[in-house]
Amino acid sequence: MSNILFIGNAIDPLGKERYQLISENVKYNQIYFLDNGFNNINKNYFFSYKKKNKYIDSFYLFFKILQIINSQKINVIHFHGAFQVFLNLLPFFISNKIKIIVTVNGSEINQNYKGYKKYFVKYLLKKSKYITVKSNFMKQLVLNIINNSAKIVNLNWGVDDQLFKLTNNRINSEKVNIISFRATKEIYNIDKIFNAIFNLKTKFSNINFTYVEFNKDQNINLDLSIVDNYFYNLSKKELFDLLANQDIMISIPSFDGFATSIMESLAIGVKPCISNIVSYQNENLSNLVSYIDLSNEESIEDILSMNIENIELIRNEVKMRREFSFINYSREEQINILKNIYNMQEA
Repeated sequence: MSNILFIGNAIDPLGKERYQLISENVKYNQIYFLDNGFNNINKNYFFSYKKKNKYIDSFYLFFKILQIINSQKINVIHFHGAFQVFLNLLPFFISNKIKIIVTVNGSEINQNYKGYKKYFVKYLLKKSKYITVKSNFMKQLVLNIINNSAKIVNLNWGVDDQLFKLTNNRINSEKVNIISFRATKEIYNIDKIFNAIFNLKTKFSNINFTYVEFNKDQNINLDLSIVDNYFYNLSKKELFDLLANQDIMISIPSFDGFATSIMESLAIGVKPCISNIVSYQNENLSNLVSYIDLSNEESIEDILSMNIENIELIRNEVKMRREFSFINYSREEQINILKNIYNMQEA
């Protein structure tokens, strides 16, 4: 059986969730989570280290990982993220018998696959045994880099089964509940969402806006006075309970691979209003979501207005969205794919 080293970021909710899915569903001797961001390391992670500066940290981490690989007889390394600078060079220093799995993250799209960075990415992807992608768009990006479809596995990781057990309680409510929950970064255009909500509240008296803030690492000036319900870094259960009481979810990144927030919203029947970026449009969601034209800021307000005015229709389509999600984002099916990637399942 395998000794697995999972390399991810300790403050990334998806990274932690995927590590947990692996640890609960595949067979292994030992599994370790190695935090590549040196964030809040505790007994659940493999080693402790106090940050010095990014260059010293990067070199230290690189050689520490080599030590761990040798001392713990690691034979599977799972990179959660395809761009980790020096760590991408690890395959050059380790045995070819060590299986490398790479999960490409949507947040890396159009950020870390350009310029000098693309050479680090290309090297890691070429040396990997399997590369997991969440969407057709991400698959094509990887194909453009390595031109080897045999390595690429469609794995969207599914949505938590808890979502299908929850009840969407929005029927006959006078309020229209709108939620936004993404990391506070410029690429998610949070400021534009706030501007649109501000304008909409002058037109509609029945809007209830919930803002859930995650991983605030950029200083974006937001007028929180327009927010009816504000939360920070909710647990998964808290977020799901909150999502079950929403009508509309808005997420308008400038670029992305795909978004778990879309999958989770559909699973509970919430209507996603999302940006019209190529990666989202390639997923055949047109009858389930509303697309917002990012080149026209007024489109945000216009699309939300249209949905507010047709809220009864949106509520009547809850079942359709949930059924689509169950068919396409079932965790059980995704776990089977995951097991096959790790070669833990009999043929």
